[in-house]
Amino acid sequence: MKKMNKFIFALIFLFLISAADIYADENRTEYSKLPESEKKELKARYLKFKSLSPEKQKEILENYQKFKRLSNEEREKIRNAYMYYSKLSEDEKIKIKAQYKKYQNLPKEKREKLKKLYNKYKKLSPEQKEAIREKAREKKQKPQ
Repeated sequence: MKKMNKFIFALIFLFLISAADIYADENRTEYSKLPESEKKELKARYLKFKSLSPEKQKEILENYQKFKRLSNEEREKIRNAYMYYSKLSEDEKIKIKAQYKKYQNLPKEKREKLKKLYNKYKKLSPEQKEAIREKAREKKQKPQ
């Protein structure tokens, strides 16, 4: 969950990084065209970023660079996932974090195996995916 939190944290600060760009001399004209409310928000994000430790700033910038290197499709998927996550209840977020922490604690070989299975699952048809989900529900309901 730490990596997921770090990545989500980095995404939140993507806009912060753009604030740093806006403050650069070459972008002052673009900045001056923004409504006051946006200027205020960008400045607050910029100040928050500057208040972080140099290590945290570096981590955010590195994550931002990784994000920029992704394809438009990959970035859109991440944005959509973040929007979905941000709308979840706190209970749902806690469950996701717990599942991610459990995943992170697995041995590396087990994580790799799960990644391969998931990638295989993603390629299945909707009908095949539903059949797998149904089997899982049935297995869950059977007394142990």
